[in-house]
Amino acid sequence: MTAVTVVAVGIALVFFATLAFAPGQRESQTPIFTLYAPPVPTMARPTFNTQPVPDRTLVLSEEDAVQTFRITSSGQTGLVKNDAIATTYRLRATGDLVTVAPLSQSEALPYPSPARGDAPLRVRGRAANWIVTDNGVRAIRWIENDMVFEMSSRTLSVAQLADLANKLR
Repeated sequence: MTAVTVVAVGIALVFFATLAFAPGQRESQTPIFTLYAPPVPTMARPTFNTQPVPDRTLVLSEEDAVQTFRITSSGQTGLVKNDAIATTYRLRATGDLVTVAPLSQSEALPYPSPARGDAPLRVRGRAANWIVTDNGVRAIRWIENDMVFEMSSRTLSVAQLADLANKLR
């Protein structure tokens, strides 16, 4: 009985294979099995950000200042390469130290609003805010290309910081 079953299954397979793969007009043949499935939705194509990468490399020119110190997000300090999150400069004219740091908007805490009667501060054509801390550090912040930049010094005034920030390139 097992031999008869095996032979019958073999004949059936040969018959269906002959029907499916026999040479001839394919369009006139009907398929043996047709599986209907709903169309599979395709994944959306990836969209690429075509906006330029924000410029995080505003630096003072070599004629105005010398880089003295950098610190990276991984904690490296000294004169490290371009992945610095803060760069300290020594001004050639006066010897004062100035620190420039780019921050993302999510990292930057807002400075308090200027007092009434204070003149508005503009840096690189944008509105800027400033603060003078209890220990004498003066700092200015402005937003440029979706980045917040901060420049600070212990010895320079807010107006001098704004003039120096306008020299950043």
